[in-house]
Amino acid sequence: MRTPRHLVTGLAGALVAIVALSGCSADAGADGAIELTSNDWNPPAHPFNADGWEPFAEDVAAATDGAVTITHYPSEGLGPVADTLTMLENGTTDMASTVVAYHPAELPLAQISAAMAWEDAALGAQAMWELCQQDPFRSELLAAGIVPIMCTSVSGYELFTNDAEIDAVPDAFGGRLVRATGIQGLIVDALGATPTSDSSTEIYLRMEQGSIDGTTAGWYTMPALSLDEVTNHATDGLDSWSAGLVVFGMSVERWESLDEDTRDVFRDLGREYSLRVAQGIDVMDDEAFEAAQAEMAIYEVSDEEREAVRAVVQTVIDEWVATTGSTLGLEAEAQAAADVLASLVDIEPLPVDEWTPSTY
Repeated sequence: MRTPRHLVTGLAGALVAIVALSGCSADAGADGAIELTSNDWNPPAHPFNADGWEPFAEDVAAATDGAVTITHYPSEGLGPVADTLTMLENGTTDMASTVVAYHPAELPLAQISAAMAWEDAALGAQAMWELCQQDPFRSELLAAGIVPIMCTSVSGYELFTNDAEIDAVPDAFGGRLVRATGIQGLIVDALGATPTSDSSTEIYLRMEQGSIDGTTAGWYTMPALSLDEVTNHATDGLDSWSAGLVVFGMSVERWESLDEDTRDVFRDLGREYSLRVAQGIDVMDDEAFEAAQAEMAIYEVSDEEREAVRAVVQTVIDEWVATTGSTLGLEAEAQAAADVLASLVDIEPLPVDEWTPSTY
């Protein structure tokens, strides 16, 4: 039977993600209209697009009486996800989606946001929103030139493999090549696998070719990335990591160029869409899991196995704090980041209008 998702799933690894709006975006026209572009690395059906970028653009236009419009490009339509910060800096795109694992140098503290999973993406989104409003994450985002509009999350990750059988955890990781980036990669390594840093758009081909044994991902990625076609084995109830923080943001320069009424539109819609994107992920997550029942062998992770993975995750977090301190001179900041994340473990769900208002 499926592990209940109303239980806090504990510390975990994979990164999560950051989305940014460029300070190099187009200036307002003579009539005051602002036309923006956005880039996402996922296909149109992915919740980041179907429940995020597309309806968000419509609501921004409606709330500003058409003064602000957004033209969206999914599937890396304006450039690869790994080049996101460069594209934002040089004005290739006004907005873009990325994950913090691709930008460890610019956002070193945000990497730890991948080391936690909650009962579902919706609660994770609330936690990530609250995280974004606090230091040291708030200061780091601003220092990187980003004002977050949305801070959201995906659901807890499972292990998906092609021909590699899963009959025990964490033994299923031992000696295998598993796609996992950032902190998630460190956790996978600590569990005995060799992590690879393939982008999400490469997972399907790499698994089909047998170049990797599997990937860590949420169930929602099955239809979004067609992973159901190359997955024969999966865990259920591993729930020991999440892709972490996903940020939809705007450059500090661009933010400061907006009038206060327009900023309020982004602030208000930001909370709402932080939740809506996550709710879309949860719906797709449950649908994909149900569809997988007849298609693949699903291994139910026991409480004892889950605790064993969590113990490994905590070890990785402790090592991350020490390493970040010794290599970057940020030990106090890294510990503060880990403490903020730990403080959100038992967060209680609240209506979105009761979330902390944007502090930006």
